Amino acid sequence: MGRRNLTDEFKAEAVQLVVAQGYSFAKACEALGVGDTALRRWVAQWRAQQGQGPRSEAQIQSDQRRIRELEARVMELEREREILKKSTAFFVKEWTALRSDPLAEEGLAGEFDVPVAEGGREAAMTPLAGC
Repeated sequence: MGRRNLTDEFKAEAVQLVVAQGYSFAKACEALGVGDTALRRWVAQWRAQQGQGPRSEAQIQSDQRRIRELEARVMELEREREILKKSTAFFVKEWTALRSDPLAEEGLAGEFDVPVAEGGREAAMTPLAGC
């Protein structure tokens, strides 16, 4: 396999994925189909041109702290989503049960005769004779 000649525009876009959009080197390399070493070299060249040296230890630690905070927030939101999914399933089940027994929502289930014949809900409100 021969060496590819990549345009300066392609290299600049690859650098911007890492620098401006926050892609990791690994993800950017995978997305673009270029080697890690080449992309790191392009970023280093770009930073040298911009007057930016390599990232300081304080910047790296700050980013790592922010990543940990964001990961904790993601875990919290995922737990909340699971709780909401379970509560939604519970309330759908309850609502379905109430819809299948209209008297249950009023707390009247079992107290009144529910006729099969016509007459609708008003007829269902007639107390059972002889009980």
